[in-house]
Amino acid sequence: MSNEPKDLNDILAECRVTLDGQDTDPEFLLKYKDIGIIPRGDIVAIKGKAKAGKSHFLAFLTTALLKGEYGGFSAISEGLKVVWMDTEQGRKNCRGIYRKTLQMVNSEISNFQMFSLRGVTPEDRFRSMTILCETHKPDVLIVDGIRDMMLDPNEQKEAFPVIGEMMRLSQEFNLCIVTVLHQNKKDDNMIGHAGSELVKKACEVYQVSKEADGMDSYCRITQTETRNDEMPAFCIRLDENKCPYPVDIVPPPTQGEVKRAKIVGNLNQFLEPGTGLAYSDLVRQYTSTADCSRSTAMRHINIAVSDGILLKEPSGIYNRRIYVQSASF
Repeated sequence: MSNEPKDLNDILAECRVTLDGQDTDPEFLLKYKDIGIIPRGDIVAIKGKAKAGKSHFLAFLTTALLKGEYGGFSAISEGLKVVWMDTEQGRKNCRGIYRKTLQMVNSEISNFQMFSLRGVTPEDRFRSMTILCETHKPDVLIVDGIRDMMLDPNEQKEAFPVIGEMMRLSQEFNLCIVTVLHQNKKDDNMIGHAGSELVKKACEVYQVSKEADGMDSYCRITQTETRNDEMPAFCIRLDENKCPYPVDIVPPPTQGEVKRAKIVGNLNQFLEPGTGLAYSDLVRQYTSTADCSRSTAMRHINIAVSDGILLKEPSGIYNRRIYVQSASF
């Protein structure tokens, strides 16, 4: 690969949209119940509270990618290459995840590399993404997690370069970058400006939540955002060796999902996907439709913006996003 920077005119020529040629469908690296997920050339986000089981879900996905088939998930081919960079956990814990994943794959393989970057600076973690892509050329790069590449995830100037680089790398190397970001303590949104930006740019967002059924705890995985076909929720539990496996549990909707479905239902009554309103008109319409106070309407609109249901344009218009799914219970 040449290190010579491209001329901007050449870049713009490559980026120009025309009617020539044919569009190709996304190349999904995994399928679950005939639904394609984890597409090449894009970003996937995983969110959850601390200790909710996000790393267990990552180990589950990694096993399916490496093995070709696992827990109802099937890969486009066996032996896909996965690189996992962990910024949170130390070498001992990372070695445990690495060992557990190899145990589930049932072989020692060369197409799975794991790196513990807890002890390096945020700047070097950021640079490591490019180096790992160039050196190993993976099909999937796992970044667990993106917050540790920033000094402050609430700063736009910190979040934009990291997520922008992920977008660039995913397209340049035709891989999928799967990244993790914690949720706020008081709601289901990902933290800071990093979370707001990530939910806009990621093609898929998964929420991992820890639940209990009276016997034992399990992890519930819900696809909360997608630009493609919606994947149904599923659950995993750990066996005696701490390896995740799928379980048939029909969990009840979370409070956040119930509230989100209510907000989407109210918006459906007066705002079609792809259309928009000025803020004052939006508040007035929502207040009338939902039969609620102005403050409640404003709070629900803020939730809709945070969850990606509404998109605030620079002009001040709030647009209803087309691809955001609505929950139904």
